[in-house]
Amino acid sequence: MDSCDQTQRPNGSPISFEVHWEDYAHALVPFERWEDYRERIQENTLRLLWILKDAGVTATFYCLGYLAEKHHALVDRIRQDGHKIGSHGY
Repeated sequence: MDSCDQTQRPNGSPISFEVHWEDYAHALVPFERWEDYRERIQENTLRLLWILKDAGVTATFYCLGYLAEKHHALVDRIRQDGHKIGSHGY
């Protein structure tokens, strides 16, 4: 739990939130075929950032290096919104 930001619930107990930032195909198909699948990472990440901001919750985003290279502006946006960035491998 130390790696996550903590937001307090109304009763004072902490909320911890982790995001394993990857797309659906990354868990289903070999790396060599990732490019064959439509990415949903941009729209889903922006939606999640809005939800987290609306709820006043910060998170740790464990990012695949592959996606961080392709979407470095989105990683910057995650960080600018106050979230931590961690590595989730390549």
